[in-house]
Amino acid sequence: MQRIFNIPTTLATLRAQLTHHPEYSILTKPTHWDKVCYLLDLLWNNHIYDRSAKRGQPKQLCSATLAALMGKRYWLLIQRMLTENGIILAADSYQVGSFAKSYQLAEEHQAAPAFCVFNQSSKFADKLAHRNELNEQQRYLQQQLQTVTVRYGEAITHILAASSPMPLMWLQFDVNDADEINAHFEAVSAHINEHPDRNQLMVRFVSIFKLHTRQFFFFVDNKGRRAHTNITNLPTDLRQFLVLDGHTDLLNTDIPASQLVFACIPLIEHYLTIEHGIPRDVARWVELATSGQAYEQLHEIIYSRAIADPAERKEFKGRFFQRVYYCQRFLNEGPNAYPESVAIAKHFPNVMRFILEIKKDDYKHFAIGMQQRESEMVINRFGKQAKTWMLPVLTIHDSVVVPAAWGRNVLQWFTSAFAALDIKIKMTLEPYTAQALRIHDQQYELF
Repeated sequence: MQRIFNIPTTLATLRAQLTHHPEYSILTKPTHWDKVCYLLDLLWNNHIYDRSAKRGQPKQLCSATLAALMGKRYWLLIQRMLTENGIILAADSYQVGSFAKSYQLAEEHQAAPAFCVFNQSSKFADKLAHRNELNEQQRYLQQQLQTVTVRYGEAITHILAASSPMPLMWLQFDVNDADEINAHFEAVSAHINEHPDRNQLMVRFVSIFKLHTRQFFFFVDNKGRRAHTNITNLPTDLRQFLVLDGHTDLLNTDIPASQLVFACIPLIEHYLTIEHGIPRDVARWVELATSGQAYEQLHEIIYSRAIADPAERKEFKGRFFQRVYYCQRFLNEGPNAYPESVAIAKHFPNVMRFILEIKKDDYKHFAIGMQQRESEMVINRFGKQAKTWMLPVLTIHDSVVVPAAWGRNVLQWFTSAFAALDIKIKMTLEPYTAQALRIHDQQYELF
């Protein structure tokens, strides 16, 4: 597969400038130039590969990972060349064994539009494609990702709805022709660059562009073992334009308060195996987490009032995880404890005792463990079933995307899988398109 790297136009002459440099000229060779382009693409598109990042925000780069990918000598050489020339800036985030060093493009390059550079060496492209050692289920899911196409014209029209329309001819190009790809990318980028909300529009455009030109990425992180792909990072409203193995009638599974639900798995296991029984407050917590109204109930328990509106619910959800599950241990108990943690300890003492036990050695263990349980259920267990069914499927961390005709089978599988763990979930199906909605309404009953 041909790789396409997005490079800021301000760096169009960088390769020529390095040609006669006594130290850096070696980087202009095809194999090594691909490495330079890969790093620049990673930083310019940090918001594409990490949906939680904001455009231009510093990105953590693991030196060990990049050294293994590029070769230590060339990673250090590229890093030094880009830093010395003021192209990338280092941010102060490094902590031994905790945070990797962060980098960002200098503002003039991050703000610049980009052009497309195509890989010149199959060697580095192959290394990128096979950098993960995937298990059988992960390989199946990666293969499913590679069947994805998009209704590109409709997607771009939707993205640019708030700006002036583009000429139809700009949307028609041969995805196998490098010149046509570059002409199209530059034309759309120039059009977007005139819009006041150009940063957000560029995020959305590049997300769809990478899918349309088959620039797939499938990466499994080492900690939570989550699969990060083009689809997990795709803005939600653009999923309606996905085509999976020829299927346009797609729907998505949804488990309300899924993070709370997945965290119930080790909680129940702990008290069944260690304490030999489920305490009453733990049973109430599991019932609350799986009620479909978890955040509404938690808000009333903690603050003694109802949630006012969706915006407050969203804000409370983030605050709850920050102050109960994801914070350092000393903020869960004692004089410095957050009020949210104090309330949980009061009403659900055995739940808080479990949280503190998991955080005993490192407060990050709770979040990582929760992600691992999610990945075990969705990637490994359901991935195995999907392979048996030969099911077209995409995963989005705690949910899956499937053709509407498979919706009820998938819903029944997850319901049964959680029931075997003494957890009764309320899962729903969310159609992406009118066609999927019709099939859903005709054939399925929500549990």
